[in-house]
Amino acid sequence: MTKKVFIGVGHGGTDPGAVNGNIIESHCNLVVALTLEQELKRHGVQVLLSRYGDEPDKLADEIAECNAYKPDLAIEIHTNAGGGSGFEVFHQVTDNWARYRLSVRLAQLLQREVQKYQK
Repeated sequence: MTKKVFIGVGHGGTDPGAVNGNIIESHCNLVVALTLEQELKRHGVQVLLSRYGDEPDKLADEIAECNAYKPDLAIEIHTNAGGGSGFEVFHQVTDNWARYRLSVRLAQLLQREVQKYQK
């Protein structure tokens, strides 16, 4: 059975997230999400991103889209600056233990890979 993953892409549109010069969080989040999507698809996983361009991405809409997609696991991608630092991945919380463990594992693997490129 093919697994389904939903990737929430933080910020977008009029909400750029953290900005430092020409580095914009919403763009960084999208690059990470698109790269992850390619890698997961390479392994036969069905993937849906909350956004594929620089567009508004309201949290309520994102949650509704995720729930409608009915993924096996879901993660959210943000890269922070003010009030937090570095890269962070939120994972799915569910009463289904197997899905919870998969979501946590994917979040941990993604964070470990991104950290290889951080100073």
